[in-house]
Amino acid sequence: MAMLFSLAAMWGTPPAQAGDISTPSLTGIFSQASFGTLPIAVRWLAPGATIVNSALAIIDNDEEITALYAAAPIEFPVLSVFFVDTVKFCGSAGVFSGCAQIRGYDSLVASGFASAASGDVHIARGIGHNLGLVEDSTVGNLMHPFPAAGATTLTQAQADTILQNQGDLLQIAADGSIFIELRPIAVVASVPEPAAWLLFGCGLTVLGAFARRRRVH
Repeated sequence: MAMLFSLAAMWGTPPAQAGDISTPSLTGIFSQASFGTLPIAVRWLAPGATIVNSALAIIDNDEEITALYAAAPIEFPVLSVFFVDTVKFCGSAGVFSGCAQIRGYDSLVASGFASAASGDVHIARGIGHNLGLVEDSTVGNLMHPFPAAGATTLTQAQADTILQNQGDLLQIAADGSIFIELRPIAVVASVPEPAAWLLFGCGLTVLGAFARRRRVH
């Protein structure tokens, strides 16, 4: 994994030089050869946000997913990535790494999966769903229902689907380059002490999601 970020730093003061933190590993996934001359840079906006709600820290049903997404700040076209304790529902009951809206602005990921060696894969899958991709068991790549830890490739057709979102979910810089912006949102049961933030942040890789039906991971 190319880079780790401390959530303690994310929720603090943004970098002096910019209001976002670039993520090389995620940018690499959305800038691979299948994107040709239209690579996509992925940026995490700082600072992140925090939602203190014990009922939403563990996702058990569709109503909780809806409530969580509704709690996100409206920052069109910024994508909201929620970090929760556990995801037990995503279209059906089970244990999921996350959940995401297809062609939407919200995804959620279980912190344990995000901090694993394949954390970038889980978060990138959520972004892929937000950008219009669906699960595909016929290809052993990022959008397979159960991708391998290093399964970050995308087909030409998948890249073309994503690039159709230019001017909507994808933003165009003054120099013509393409980028997407993500806002990290921690969902916690109670307000943690500063030391707890540091411990939590050191273990969390901010690099989603595992969806079924409209939201699948």
